[in-house]
Amino acid sequence: MSFFLIHSSEDGTTVTQLTEAELLKRITPDADGNTYYGSELTFLDKITDSDGGCWMAPEGSVVIIKGEIIQPKPVSMVTKFSL
Repeated sequence: MSFFLIHSSEDGTTVTQLTEAELLKRITPDADGNTYYGSELTFLDKITDSDGGCWMAPEGSVVIIKGEIIQPKPVSMVTKFSL
């Protein structure tokens, strides 16, 4: 199972696929109280409105989604046109 961490900053919005260990390392504060995403990390339960590629959330806000990437399988289809 993968975790997807969505983070918005001045540089834009990023989605990073992480293992559980990688995720915990990034969100756990160090001895100085800093995480990979800064000292004031906020966990959101939804993605807020977006504008220009960035979503409108306070600095240090993240959304975590647990799941797997899926790839749709092609399906053969026949289309018939009549004029």
